[in-house]
Amino acid sequence: MSKDRREAWPLETALRVRDLIGERHGIAVAPGLGCGLRQGEVFGVGPEDIDWARGVLHVRKQVQALGGKYALPKGGKTAVWTCPPQWLPELGQHIERFPPVEVELPWRGPGEDAARKKFPLLLTSRYGDVVAVNAWNSYGWKPALAKAGVIPPQAEGAKPRQWAAAPKDVCRSTVRRAYSLGKC
Repeated sequence: MSKDRREAWPLETALRVRDLIGERHGIAVAPGLGCGLRQGEVFGVGPEDIDWARGVLHVRKQVQALGGKYALPKGGKTAVWTCPPQWLPELGQHIERFPPVEVELPWRGPGEDAARKKFPLLLTSRYGDVVAVNAWNSYGWKPALAKAGVIPPQAEGAKPRQWAAAPKDVCRSTVRRAYSLGKC
């Protein structure tokens, strides 16, 4: 096996990390684990993207980390993913507890000059803004990984955003690999 090969987490690890992220943002794990979405695609999910009757999730946009813009998903293509039945109630409960918030951002698309567009989003900051990816990674994702024992704890005396580099096999894509291997 190549030393660069990355393994998928067991389902229990992904669920433990989800629970440790916290109630407001723990839902970010469900679309990655249940449908294989990338981080920016997860942050771009809105209630209109969920087809409850058919049990599918439409991936129509992503939130880009750099510059905080909406854009088409990776490769410029939209997608439709079957959502495992166990994740639909979780998404519904999240929407009840944290109603979607309409967020306006520039749209980066082919032939468009950053026209601003509004979309309701399932995941927003506590201030009703788009989730800042770097802040989410530093204050939500990595602390949950450390508490779950996936990465080492933060070094004593480190600033809140200072974390040791995660091993190559620990990244947001690990959740997607669990999906692709059918572990969810």
